[in-house]
Amino acid sequence: MAWIRKSKNGRGYHVVWRDPDGRERSRTFRRKEDARDWKSSIEVDLARGSYRDPSLGRMPLGAFWPVFLEASPHLAPKTRQWYGMMARRYILPALGAKRLGRISRLDVEAFLSELRTRGVGEPTIAGAYRVLRAVLAKAELDGRIVGNPTHGVKVPRPADKEQRVLSIEELERIADAVSERYRALVLLLGYCGLRIGEAAALRVSDVDFLRRSASITRASSEVGTELVVGPTKTKQSRVVDVPASVIEELARHVQAFPPGPSGLLFTNGRGEPIRQSNFNRKIWHPALVRATIAEPLPRVHDLRHTASALSVSVGAHAKEIQSLLGHASIGMTLDTYGHIFAGASRRLADRLDEAREAVLSAPAAEGMRKESGTDPAGPRAG
Repeated sequence: MAWIRKSKNGRGYHVVWRDPDGRERSRTFRRKEDARDWKSSIEVDLARGSYRDPSLGRMPLGAFWPVFLEASPHLAPKTRQWYGMMARRYILPALGAKRLGRISRLDVEAFLSELRTRGVGEPTIAGAYRVLRAVLAKAELDGRIVGNPTHGVKVPRPADKEQRVLSIEELERIADAVSERYRALVLLLGYCGLRIGEAAALRVSDVDFLRRSASITRASSEVGTELVVGPTKTKQSRVVDVPASVIEELARHVQAFPPGPSGLLFTNGRGEPIRQSNFNRKIWHPALVRATIAEPLPRVHDLRHTASALSVSVGAHAKEIQSLLGHASIGMTLDTYGHIFAGASRRLADRLDEAREAVLSAPAAEGMRKESGTDPAGPRAG
């Protein structure tokens, strides 16, 4: 229930109502028509149970940002750092002073358009949009806004980075080109599909040399200048079967480079944990030059794609690839490697043709066709 009171000075109208907690609330309008519209809206919200405190939406986006971060403990450290960069560079300078309840879809579209005008790349624009959408979704969940104004805003999806799949010959050349300390690491990445952060966090105790497997339970990542070890990207552990030849490489690696107090399987020349940025610059790129790898030059992450493609080439099923790579769902596996499985389907059809031809061309099959009268040469006179 809500009602309207005329202000004492006669220059406005107060809409008065009681919220679900029984507290009296009010809002003032200059025009009586606006007051009536607000009164009707409040009464509908109270009746439907969708009422929210209008004062909550008065908080500026910039003031809500730390509230959002505190309410998002699930964010991985590297993701939290990336969110903060997007907010500082793009979102808060444009929308930080605007009240949450006043941010409209047009504001969101104007913000994205302004970024394009400044020459910001589409992948960065898409990233800024995702962060803004997440912040406003939290505001909506907290009852500060009625709906998320980012809904329905069209943002071009950034083109996926092209996968550079290596042949076995190229992979082995790179393994030969890196220093002996990193040879087993390259082979493990290229044949087993670990993320570089997962491999960098592996301890010798995670490898079962007899069963030829490795337990992937954690990953390292660089957050600014700090190296952070936490759960894997999907927050799930997995066990990866390792080819016997790669297990032998890992065994030789442990003999040549014993683990230090941390027990890490792979370390740098000073016995410290591997940082991906340093590995890329000091180890990976020089090895590509020495191995004379053709353009486009592969990233370290392309070893993961290589492991997937090699597994498919020897008959691995999509579910096996999902387990190998630690994808959260088989849909992610098919979305990422559907083109590889398409080629495998053609190879499967060819093998079925070969199998059928082998049976049909066998002497026993020829005799059966003659007896059943299905000999393509037709019945013989006699």
